[in-house]
Amino acid sequence: MPHIQISTTDAKLGVQTERPPMEIQQHDAEIYTINNHVDTVTISHTPMELNVDQTEAFHAANLVAPLRSAQEFYAQADVTASEYTSKTVRQGDQMMDIANGQSAIPHIARENWAPPQKEANIGYMPASLDQTVIDFQSGDLHVDIESAMPDFNVERGGADVHIPNWQLNPYIEQKASIQFDVVGGQVDHTL
Repeated sequence: MPHIQISTTDAKLGVQTERPPMEIQQHDAEIYTINNHVDTVTISHTPMELNVDQTEAFHAANLVAPLRSAQEFYAQADVTASEYTSKTVRQGDQMMDIANGQSAIPHIARENWAPPQKEANIGYMPASLDQTVIDFQSGDLHVDIESAMPDFNVERGGADVHIPNWQLNPYIEQKASIQFDVVGGQVDHTL
């Protein structure tokens, strides 16, 4: 018994694309200065202080103010008077011992008339740094800066953008077809 064999071929489509590049042109911005302000700088300071007190150093060098010199002389005179009084009392007591056979006169004469021993020594003026008082107070410096920013006016430059159209060109690579064949028998094709 003959039968029909059908074979088909699918159609194939192709696409050709054209993608031209886009173009962008950026224009420069225009900058205008409206006001250019000036910065303000304020400087203030407190001065430093240096105080040197050499009163004790001058006193050690016997350079004393008249009032202080008079006070010290009075104090020394008071001490000298007290020493003289006690010395006189002591020597009087020694003179009373003469009655007991003591010879106090040569001892008293030697004490009253013998010159005091002199001492020589090297000294420095002032004798120490403690006699000079130094007081230092540092000063301060203040700087205040007030920054003034300039005022700008900016006009932006636009951009020109050109985007060409993309194109798609479809075409047929292979057409569809259908084919019939009779298999397994003889068919009269003369009809």
